[in-house]
Amino acid sequence: MNNFKEYDHIEDRELMIAFFENNDQIAFEALLHRYQPTIYYFFNKYRFWIEDFQEYFQLASLCFFQVIVEKAD
Repeated sequence: MNNFKEYDHIEDRELMIAFFENNDQIAFEALLHRYQPTIYYFFNKYRFWIEDFQEYFQLASLCFFQVIVEKAD
């Protein structure tokens, strides 16, 4: 319930690490809240089913996380 607001000052990279390495669900909620309007716009524009939103968001987050990890190495 809006616990993610405590994460507002944390960068996306750190939130992704918290979610994928520590299963921090609040970090995921913070990312979801941050990017939800952009992703909803994309879904609406390209006619995706909104019901699939969280699944696609999580998949996209995983891809971004992999890119971040590769660039950090």
